[in-house]
Amino acid sequence: MTDEYLKDVQPLGRALRQAGAAIEALMECRIEEAGISFGQLRALHAVCEGMATTPGAIAEAMALSTGSATRLIDSLERSGWLTRERRKDDRRVIELKVTDDGRAMVRTVAPIVFRAWREVLDGLDATGIGILKAYLSDITCLADELRMTGQRD
Repeated sequence: MTDEYLKDVQPLGRALRQAGAAIEALMECRIEEAGISFGQLRALHAVCEGMATTPGAIAEAMALSTGSATRLIDSLERSGWLTRERRKDDRRVIELKVTDDGRAMVRTVAPIVFRAWREVLDGLDATGIGILKAYLSDITCLADELRMTGQRD
């Protein structure tokens, strides 16, 4: 890698991390009064939508260690928003189920999150949002592909 290449890539990586951290901090601030963290909401939403229905899937979807995912799931369970159930056909698998209170929490907090996203993206026109979405999707797909194939420089 050349110094010129690194000069371009390092600020981009920093900008992506800063944007993610700023968005997460904004969401935490906006939903704080509801009594749920943004991480808890993300996990609860993933289970509600069927995107992650096991502790391992939560860990993978949220880029958490299995220990961190377990602590997150424990907190959701203590709050009454989630339950764990062993799968009947394979007792080794634990499935996560959202409770009625969990669904109510997502319904309550989702409009707050959507409003915050609208405020953040208000400065971009539809074309800019489309371009941003496409680039972020490409970056995600390429990073996932490289991770799965184990490719290195």
